Amino acid sequence: MIRMIGKLLLFLPAIALPLGPSAWSFAQSSLSPRSRILQAVDDGRRVTLVGNTHPLARAEFDQGAMADAAPLRRMVLVLGRGPEEEAELRRLIDQQQDKSSSTYHQWLTPESFGDTFGPSDHDLESVTAWLSSHGFEDIRVNSGRTLIEFSGTAGTVRSTFRTNMHRYIVQGKEHFANDSDPQIPVALEPIVAGVASLNSFARKPASHRVGSFRHDAATNLTTRLPEKTASKVQPAFTINSGGNSIYGVTPYDFATIYNVLPLWNASTPIDGIGQTIAVVGQTDINPADFVNFRKLFNLPVGNTATPTGTEYLNIIYNGPNPGVTADEGEADIDTQWSAAIAKGATIDYVVSEGTETTQGTDLSAMYIVDNNLAPVMSYSYGQCELFLGTSGNAFYKALWQQAAAQGISVLVASGDTGAAGCDIADDTGASYGLGVNGLGSTPYNISVGGTDFYTPQGGAAFWNIANSSTTQASAKGYIPEAPWNESCTNTVFATSRVFSGQVTEQICNSGIAFADGLLSVVGGGGGGSSCIQSDGSSPSSCKRSYGKPSWQTGAGVPSDGVRDMPDVSLFAGAGFFGAFYVVCQQSTNTDGKPCNDAAPTYDFAGYGGTSVAAPAFAGILSLINQKTGSRQGNANYVLYNLASQQQKAGTACSAISGAPAAGCVFNDITTDTIAMPCLKGSPNCTVNGAADKYGVLSGYNSGAGYDLTTGLGSVNAANLVNSWTNANFTASSTTLRLSSSAISHGSPIAASVIVTSAAGNPTGNVSINALASNGSVQTGTLQNGSYNAQLSSFPGGSYSVQAHYSGDGVYASSDSNAVALTVNPEASTTSLTPLLYSPADGAVVPVPSGSTYPYGGFFLFRVDVAGASGQGLATGNVTLADSGFALDGGTFRLNSASNTEDQSRSLAPGVHVLATTYSGDASFNSSQSAPFTFTIVKAPTSSVLQSSTGLVSAAATITLTARINALGFAANGLGGFGVAAPSGTVTFASGGTSLGSASVTQNAYPAFTTDYGLVSFTFPASQLSIGNDTITASYSGDANYQPSTFPPVSVYVTSSALGMSATTLSLSNSSVAEGDSYSFTAAVSPNNPLPTGTVVFLSDGQAISKPMPLSSGVVSVSSQLVRIAPSVHLISALYSGDAMYQASVSSPTPFTLGAATVPSIATITVSPAAVDRGTGATVTTTISPVSPVPSGTAQLLLDGNLYGRPVPLTGASTTLPLLTNTLQSGTHALQVNYSGDRNHLASTSPAATLTLLDPVGGFTLSSSSTSITMAQGRNSSAVTLTVAPAGGFHSIITFACTGGLPSGAMCLFTPASIAPTDSVVGTTVLTISSIALAGRSAEPPISHGLMPVLGAVCAGMIAFMLPGWNTHRWRSLNLLVVLFMLGLMSGCGSGGVAPNAANSLSAGSYAVIVRASGGSTIQTATINITIQ
Repeated sequence: MIRMIGKLLLFLPAIALPLGPSAWSFAQSSLSPRSRILQAVDDGRRVTLVGNTHPLARAEFDQGAMADAAPLRRMVLVLGRGPEEEAELRRLIDQQQDKSSSTYHQWLTPESFGDTFGPSDHDLESVTAWLSSHGFEDIRVNSGRTLIEFSGTAGTVRSTFRTNMHRYIVQGKEHFANDSDPQIPVALEPIVAGVASLNSFARKPASHRVGSFRHDAATNLTTRLPEKTASKVQPAFTINSGGNSIYGVTPYDFATIYNVLPLWNASTPIDGIGQTIAVVGQTDINPADFVNFRKLFNLPVGNTATPTGTEYLNIIYNGPNPGVTADEGEADIDTQWSAAIAKGATIDYVVSEGTETTQGTDLSAMYIVDNNLAPVMSYSYGQCELFLGTSGNAFYKALWQQAAAQGISVLVASGDTGAAGCDIADDTGASYGLGVNGLGSTPYNISVGGTDFYTPQGGAAFWNIANSSTTQASAKGYIPEAPWNESCTNTVFATSRVFSGQVTEQICNSGIAFADGLLSVVGGGGGGSSCIQSDGSSPSSCKRSYGKPSWQTGAGVPSDGVRDMPDVSLFAGAGFFGAFYVVCQQSTNTDGKPCNDAAPTYDFAGYGGTSVAAPAFAGILSLINQKTGSRQGNANYVLYNLASQQQKAGTACSAISGAPAAGCVFNDITTDTIAMPCLKGSPNCTVNGAADKYGVLSGYNSGAGYDLTTGLGSVNAANLVNSWTNANFTASSTTLRLSSSAISHGSPIAASVIVTSAAGNPTGNVSINALASNGSVQTGTLQNGSYNAQLSSFPGGSYSVQAHYSGDGVYASSDSNAVALTVNPEASTTSLTPLLYSPADGAVVPVPSGSTYPYGGFFLFRVDVAGASGQGLATGNVTLADSGFALDGGTFRLNSASNTEDQSRSLAPGVHVLATTYSGDASFNSSQSAPFTFTIVKAPTSSVLQSSTGLVSAAATITLTARINALGFAANGLGGFGVAAPSGTVTFASGGTSLGSASVTQNAYPAFTTDYGLVSFTFPASQLSIGNDTITASYSGDANYQPSTFPPVSVYVTSSALGMSATTLSLSNSSVAEGDSYSFTAAVSPNNPLPTGTVVFLSDGQAISKPMPLSSGVVSVSSQLVRIAPSVHLISALYSGDAMYQASVSSPTPFTLGAATVPSIATITVSPAAVDRGTGATVTTTISPVSPVPSGTAQLLLDGNLYGRPVPLTGASTTLPLLTNTLQSGTHALQVNYSGDRNHLASTSPAATLTLLDPVGGFTLSSSSTSITMAQGRNSSAVTLTVAPAGGFHSIITFACTGGLPSGAMCLFTPASIAPTDSVVGTTVLTISSIALAGRSAEPPISHGLMPVLGAVCAGMIAFMLPGWNTHRWRSLNLLVVLFMLGLMSGCGSGGVAPNAANSLSAGSYAVIVRASGGSTIQTATINITIQ
């Protein structure tokens, strides 16, 4: 019976899911991402990923290169989005926070996020295939398709990314890092944002250890203990000399100070029950510390029969367990204090071992987001934007964007170095200038700063003398706060008699400041984003910042146009004013014992820092999630809205002048600074005194409202939680007008956007979007509610244009009406620019028409397409021909900069006439370049001959090494870069005697530095005369290279008394087919005594076997042990000689190894030849002749680039996969490369064309009614929406409500999308509902009034299932009960939603905008709804 109940409970939620709109509805309504890799991945063409070398990877710390075999695990490649996907993602995140939007709190899953906003399958396969081809392993793409994890070695990184991995020792610690910026192929640049990290320089934990303490239960006294290891000097300055007390902040102290207690003590406690908080980590922890912390402070422990000893802590190992490391204290802080506020929540602590290249906490964050592990995540580490480099910043932006779209609230500590975000806490004076923590400066996370309890006269007025016997709390209530700042810039020093009359710079340059550690850089982080693109080391290289988010508005927010931080703050003091956080960490306790209130004495650790504030605020957000029953995603939308309401209400909420008013949500910190002392001459350091060594950083000070020291301030937790749903974004309405409905591409058109609201003037930004493949056209800022511009960048085609208003923290986002626009193509100009590239120094020089060059040049043929207007970027193909024949495949796709390049190293000697033709697209007409002529001649060569010895016995052998260098293009003209290195033969002679010939082995660029040929020729010295011999050699030349002669070498041959030997060679077959077996046998005579020694078999004078020992004077080698290319060869055997006999060589014997002799013909067909983008097309290749049946593989080429992977043939004809939804519209050229097999030669098919069309036609939208009514707690009456296709329209149409919905309402469409055919109309039924979503991603259970009834039914049902009730009658009753429960859509204690439990909607009239989107057409309808 227990098994039966379990199945029923599992069944109930599965039935409930279909009742609500799908959380994937947004993803389903979006177009598949387009491919952005539009050219072949060529390792010879590279681009540098600037800003990816750590600033400490410097020569003075360098210990040399890592061995090539050194493993590098879990590297992370960051993938970028195209501008259209980026704009659509920002729009989605805005709408997820807009209560009037149908996508409000409709969170994506990782998979739906990847499907919608990740790269196309083709692009993803291109990147992973490139990594795999270079030998990387364990390649894993995250579900969000934004990150690729891979492992390899230092050697694979060097050969793949063209950067060397070195070891560095900094401050006695070894680190691994790349010594230069990595490089990737140019083709991958549109999709690869960078490598997240190639070094082991750690992110900085934002915690500040105060020390260890011991509490004596008998005396109720706490004393500070000496550290186990030497610790830093702590500031010893005190404001008064009365022997101030110190105060360890406990969970109940925090709950008292920040007003959490009313939530815990409510009739329905809001204490985090049912919630989960994910914490990142890179060290294991002792779970007993977590349990003892909770016991010490009377927090629930729950079920102890778990691996951690409590139900409130899970430890998840993401890979190998790193063991307990130096980061244990940080992990204890994060786990204990996030659960100290949300005391009923479960902590999922994710542990990832850091690797040689990747921070463990980053791997943990990836795991949390990719597994959608929890609605709240806490990350308490930091590194400034500058030191993260371009790719590091891109990594956090991509990850936090995905988290926000999934509804995950990401809390990041703002840092512990005040305004000096790039410096290390406790450094003496800042040296890197202003900076912020790049992990938390994105617009998609909440940055948590730090305050200190401002008690310069001691804390007696705010703390009780004795602690509570149950909770250890002693705080009386709220304590005044100031920015956390433990340096000499703290304004408290200016009030001291010690520094009477002195300004901050004088105080910082005093002997007291130096002696007491007041020059240390310690304080809560803050400032503005300024450096998300840089070279990773120099502040002067900073180029970009995150723009001001739409939600970051209100009194005090700087008009700096950038993302400012922090957002909120909480206590972070580390004892400066006598207070700190209590943490249980047994490993640091002097007595080695755990925290235990029952013991006579117990030890504990003291910590401060924003790394305690961040998890504490994570706990508060979990209380909000419990109260609202929903994830919050990026909570800043609501935080800033509530702050604006408080500011407008004029409530007295100052945190320094007495307790803030009872109704305050935010405690406004209005005094003091986070400016840090700085070294004279460092960036942003202001020094007024000529003799002063230290100055003061130029930012930042507190003020009323928002400021860069503590953000919006600290919070009154109860008021924040209870006011959360009061956040109200006033509805806005956006209207777009265009001055014309048809223009030529590049012509200006006037656009006017007006955003209005029933109350006030909206501010912020609007974007004007062409609803076509190129996305956003223009972004501008509203002026008095309007934006006007002349726009010339609309792409060609017929489509709808729409304006999107992103909101401003007060007013909700909204979308305008759709305006039809037709943009006709303009004339284009195609230009061809041949360039000569030198890989030796990177120089590029133009190639003049009519010029002559030797073979071996590395030519770049660049094609640019542009219109006369200078607006827009051309897309599509260009064809490149050489004297009328396709060059290097002939067809090339224009890249995202409207140009393409062909790299050619294979131009043969002769006259070349180049021309290129552009196919045209929707914006530009076709065009052709002028012809370009130049001549290639055979390249000269130089030759070098070396002998293995200058003195040799006639009984031994001599090895001659001949090198033939291509001349013309490398340094001083001493090398070449042709696709073919010198081939042919080298003939050796001495006097008039021929010593033999040998084939040249080609060594071609880029496997080698330049092109050259090499010959190693070994022969018996007995072929030379006794005495001094002069050996000469000559190179024959070939089709690409001129002949040359070698400078001679001299060898002196001494006589030998050893006997002469003779070597003969026999072949098992003189001619065989490739793949057949054969063998060569050498016999050495005379046979008395039998010769010993070894024989090496030669082909065309070059060794093809290792030395093989004679057995009874004979030795054989089989085809399995040698490798010979199909051709006619001269085989010989060289005997080494032994103690009795001289060396000898056999006469050469002809041997023919036949290649596949049947030419193959590859053909390709595409059916149909023209389709709408996103519609299937069948690509078939046929290989003939069909007998014998061809095998091998077929590789599809799309526009001259490899597409997908080689497909094994299944017969004479094989179908090849092609996804048209990932391709650009226009004409594409398709070819097939057939690999050949044993019987068939390889071949390439002629090109076939596939034309992808943009969806055609359009549709109209109409509704059965324009006005409906809706009763509270009921669904609205149904409205039938009808779409009528026209002009051949046949795309899928999706529906959404884009504005005007009252808070708590949603639109239900049945069906959610339709696919009209021909001119047949389609319909969907719209119902507006106030019922909460069922099955929403990771939503906690919601209690409703019906639940007690359902609980009784469940209990009765369980009773029916007990033994003794198992009769046919009771089984029937059981079935009825089950059906009744399914009808109610709830479960026994499950998180189901009762159907009649509606959100409370405000009565009134609303104009709901319904949008139908399909192809490039958008239609809207307005439904007026009256709620009674």
